[in-house]
Amino acid sequence: MTEVPLRRVAANTIILPDGTRLHNHVVELLSGRLVNVYPLEGELPLTEWLGGTIQFDPDPPHTPHHSRGVDLS
Repeated sequence: MTEVPLRRVAANTIILPDGTRLHNHVVELLSGRLVNVYPLEGELPLTEWLGGTIQFDPDPPHTPHHSRGVDLS
């Protein structure tokens, strides 16, 4: 079985499925699904800085979209 790697990305603005706006935060994605979110407090290893905005769909499965079209799946 192949393990799917966790993807850690940071952006200026994160809009969660409930509409909450977070600034300068990191999201952790597993197969394109949100598993964790926390403030960006310094450089983190293996973190992609995308800038812009990451917005999650309000309806399940809460698919993430990046304001510059970066694929987050």
